[in-house]
Amino acid sequence: MDVGSVAGRYVIEHVAGSGGMARVWRATDLRGHVPVAIKRILDPLRGDPELCAMFEDEGAVTGSILHPNVVGLLDRGVDDEGAWLCLEWVEGLNVHELIATRRAPLGVRAGLSLGVDLLHALAATHGPGVGVIHRDVAPANVLVGLDGVARLADYGLARSIARARVNAAGTAKGKIGYMPPEVLRGALHGTRGDLYGAGAVLWEVLAGRRLFQGITQKNALVHAYLHAPRPRLTSVNPAVPDRVAAVIDSALSLDPAKRPPNALAMAERLLNAAESEAVSPSPGELSVAIWGARRAIAATRRAEPVRAVPAHPTAVAAAG
Repeated sequence: MDVGSVAGRYVIEHVAGSGGMARVWRATDLRGHVPVAIKRILDPLRGDPELCAMFEDEGAVTGSILHPNVVGLLDRGVDDEGAWLCLEWVEGLNVHELIATRRAPLGVRAGLSLGVDLLHALAATHGPGVGVIHRDVAPANVLVGLDGVARLADYGLARSIARARVNAAGTAKGKIGYMPPEVLRGALHGTRGDLYGAGAVLWEVLAGRRLFQGITQKNALVHAYLHAPRPRLTSVNPAVPDRVAAVIDSALSLDPAKRPPNALAMAERLLNAAESEAVSPSPGELSVAIWGARRAIAATRRAEPVRAVPAHPTAVAAAG
């Protein structure tokens, strides 16, 4: 579906991203003449009933959350190519791209803004009327627009809090590095598991590197992930105020009971810690960081051979 339209309304422009399960295209909505994202399951997986059910659930969950820090569902349907979702288009970068491009810590004020936005998204996700666990809070699923607003995306692994169940040890779905370690042991992935993912994302943006860096053997990485103490954020980036770092470090506790009780409580602790250290969140500084990273990406791509340049260098969407 590299050309054409969906539902006679959404004109496809180009592929924006692909993941292990789905692909996202940038498109134009002919009714409003605004950009949107069209998401579909990858063609080879369209016959998998489990993945199709997950995709259906993703649409239902995303459509139930109306919040400025969650990528919104605009439309959905089924055609000859299978089910599709039409999602809000976020012009910017995901956090993975931001970190990879900067190769340096994000400023504290920008990082606080990103963190508070992400935690507000999780509060809406966990809260009344929705009541689901995201289960895949990771840098690639946090999109930051040119407006400096962070939005949580990709609810493909989301599960109702009421229907949450324990997986066999080692069989949980998610990304190691952001998945709560208790889930790898076969424990329940609760809302505090999402807070672990949020803590890992914030630690990474403020440290400028991954939490477990340089471990290449999978068994060694899993062992470290399950048992090793997490490096304190201030040991990697002393510029982060102690009290702010302490809130983020607490979200990475191996014991879920030692993490903040919920997303709103963690956001409040972050803001109180920031106020006590005379710093404050700055969406403007986060916006400047996104603009700078986009310029760096565009400059790199202009320097590459023509055959290596993708159809569009600046779009972002979560593919799942």
